[in-house]
Amino acid sequence: SAITSFLNGRIDFHYNGFDTVANVTVTPDIIGATADAPFNSIQEMASYAKANPGKVSAGATFGSTSHFIWLLLEKKMGIKLNLVPYDGTSERMNALLSGAITLGAVNVASGKKHLQAGTIKPLAIASDDRDKAIPDVPTLKQAGYDMTFALERGIVAPKGTPREIIDMWAGIIKQAVDNPSLQAAMDAKGTGLRFQGPDDFRAYADKIYSDYEAVAIEIGMYKK
Repeated sequence: SAITSFLNGRIDFHYNGFDTVANVTVTPDIIGATADAPFNSIQEMASYAKANPGKVSAGATFGSTSHFIWLLLEKKMGIKLNLVPYDGTSERMNALLSGAITLGAVNVASGKKHLQAGTIKPLAIASDDRDKAIPDVPTLKQAGYDMTFALERGIVAPKGTPREIIDMWAGIIKQAVDNPSLQAAMDAKGTGLRFQGPDDFRAYADKIYSDYEAVAIEIGMYKK
């Protein structure tokens, strides 16, 4: 969100105006479809979308992360979706459940009951590994699309914070991430823990920014 808010002009400060301390949690997005969608796998969806450009609708809040997942997926798959704007997560979820759109990005934390009930058909999860809550759902990578996408929460510090302070806090956060009770609490909420220290977090953030900036420039959202 820090990256998308900069690229869409909502904020005028760049994410690299801070020193990275640690990346902590990860909630992967799931490519979900209406129960009566004319495809049952992510590969079938890609084939259908290629054969019917602009006909498969997907919900997004324009300029937000829910918009960028489809922009990145279109690029990876070589497809063109019909992106329909909605104001927030609840509106997008209602549109998907009602069949007003065919595709929506959901996650285990917010959509588990719908995924398990079959009212939303999970096509793929945008994570490195399958989720144990939906073990039959493949990752995008397993389906042949080298892409991950998740809501991630990390810790940053003011620019110029002494490295020994950064390292101290990174060590404290790592202890928390390794704590079994925290792992169990986060797992119960459908959110994973994935620690990245100061340098790994910076490199990861730079890679994500590069990918997001490229698609933002392509659609005219951001002019470098």
